[in-house]
Amino acid sequence: MTGYLVESTADATTSFRQYSTMPGDYVARLEAVAPGWLNVQLDGASRWVDSLLVKRCETPFLYPYPLVVKMWVSRLVTASAYQRLGVDPMDRSFEIAATDAALARAEIEAAAKGSTGLIELPLREGEAPAFARPRTRVSSAASPFAHRDSQQRIGRQEDKDRNGGTVR
Repeated sequence: MTGYLVESTADATTSFRQYSTMPGDYVARLEAVAPGWLNVQLDGASRWVDSLLVKRCETPFLYPYPLVVKMWVSRLVTASAYQRLGVDPMDRSFEIAATDAALARAEIEAAAKGSTGLIELPLREGEAPAFARPRTRVSSAASPFAHRDSQQRIGRQEDKDRNGGTVR
């Protein structure tokens, strides 16, 4: 398995380009410098996500993978990819990628705890969701003219009772 970001080994770089903030020419250069390295990193990040979510969620996730999981994996791997390319750690793009990876880790940990209900993922059998979605209170069974029927019924009852509804 090549991880959640790709369906086959051949399109690892294509999928990573699609989901990562790293420029496409950097990704191509990374694949030229270290062939297969990106696949290993994507797989490792995918398994790390699984290891944190295993107690609460049904992991490994089934295809099609949740978009949030794909984004997490790409955010986790981007900073490592910059490091592998030898980008200066003081470079602003590397700093942003490192911060983003830390935020992704925090989001994954929050999803693993599941107490806030921030991220909805496929849960294990019997696990209750962190929050209940409200049921709709609108019924489409009634006619749009139901209020007229109600007014007509009330008016006829008032006429029958001879109190016309007006007070003098």
